[in-house]
Amino acid sequence: MIDWIFEIVQDRNIRKAQDDAASARIEAQRFRSRTTRQGGEIAKLRKEVAQLALTCQALWEITREQSGLSDEAIEQKIREVDGRDGKVDGRMGKS
Repeated sequence: MIDWIFEIVQDRNIRKAQDDAASARIEAQRFRSRTTRQGGEIAKLRKEVAQLALTCQALWEITREQSGLSDEAIEQKIREVDGRDGKVDGRMGKS
């Protein structure tokens, strides 16, 4: 009789462990999918930032060559624009 009760309890514990393992596998797959998707989005954003940096540099060089402005003038203007939101933090707008 005790053996029979023990087997029932063990079977219940085994089923719960199997269900928990299955749930963990499903959650791990969801996490991998999110991570893969986010990795692709990050790579895309990095590419866009690099393209913007290249474009800004090219525009600054053309402006400097055609206007005779100095690097100090652009740096001063960057600080001015940066401070328009009340905080000089290297970002535009409220952060």
